[in-house]
Amino acid sequence: MKNIVGILILIAVLISCGSRSKLNEDKEACVFKVEVEKALPIDVKSEIDSFRFLILETSDSLQIGRISKILFHDDKMIITDAITNNLYIFNRNGKLLNKISNIGNGPGEYVRIDDVIIDYVLKYIVVLDGIQKKMITYSMAGKYINEFTFQTEHAPMHFGQINEDLYAFDYQRHSNDSLWKYNLVVSSLETGSEKQKYLPYEVSLGVSFSPQTTLFKLEDTLVYIPQYSSIVYNILNDRIDVRYSFDFEDKWITDDFEKIKWNNAVDFMNALESSNFVYYFNLLETKSHIYGRFNYKDKLCYLIINKQAQISKLFYDKKSDYRFSISPIAVDGNEFVVPLEAYQIRDFVEEETVKNKLKNNGISDYLQVSEDSNPILVFITFK
Repeated sequence: MKNIVGILILIAVLISCGSRSKLNEDKEACVFKVEVEKALPIDVKSEIDSFRFLILETSDSLQIGRISKILFHDDKMIITDAITNNLYIFNRNGKLLNKISNIGNGPGEYVRIDDVIIDYVLKYIVVLDGIQKKMITYSMAGKYINEFTFQTEHAPMHFGQINEDLYAFDYQRHSNDSLWKYNLVVSSLETGSEKQKYLPYEVSLGVSFSPQTTLFKLEDTLVYIPQYSSIVYNILNDRIDVRYSFDFEDKWITDDFEKIKWNNAVDFMNALESSNFVYYFNLLETKSHIYGRFNYKDKLCYLIINKQAQISKLFYDKKSDYRFSISPIAVDGNEFVVPLEAYQIRDFVEEETVKNKLKNNGISDYLQVSEDSNPILVFITFK
């Protein structure tokens, strides 16, 4: 068993408030100034306030390859497996309730799951298949309900529900059609409905890496993180507003770099890693904290912002020393959710900070998992 070696860095992040948000004229949209070069070492796990574990049911017929998305709805969890292209519906105790595995080209079938949401009005699961350019709706029991086909050059890469009638579609700069050169489109699914288009661009991207989560719901607000953007938006019925932004100064990717026509993804990735730019910027948020993750040169960085206390910290781990990262892919209430493989969870509980927290809570022997266990969900809150 390998012990985790965390060489993590604390950095001051200055908070200022600049341009006003239309969402609330009495508040200003905050700007978080990130000074990447100023760094002090600290163990990121010492910033954890609390955590709990959830072991997912494992059987010969239930082997999850890699969790790519987790959604929570009432007493259920919907989990997407990026390896098998299956959807699993669990209860909150980790017991499997239903499974959706409808791979194919016919009605109710998908070739690839690019995104999935829960229709919070109808209580349905909606799958986005970008290859077939359609949205497929299933009940919570996995029964096919209906589907919608996009009549556009490209299908969106991600989507989200604003209200009962409106959806937001993230097209991610793939179109060369002047009518569709927009990052975001808001519309209903009704034929001939008006489409609101936001964040236009001049040049489409042949190769790019988008945030893992570009659209997420926080309470009643749909939040949007565009590709290659350090600005985060609120999506409303009739407009989008700046929620907050991050100022990386000259460390943020330039327009000229974005517009280069790369031959392949490897050349693009190598150029990013050797540049002086921040890249692979990911973000999630609860009511109390903002959690960000990004790369800079040979560092993997983690940003934690306590919104109430207005305290911000940034940690980094050199790739050469990298063993384990706290990389949430979902939120549940005020908790960030991190899926860990069995070998990772054993390393995690061996860390002194974690071991002491487990001991203090009387659960030091709680995790008994085998190599064949499905990923374990860790629910984390930060200080």
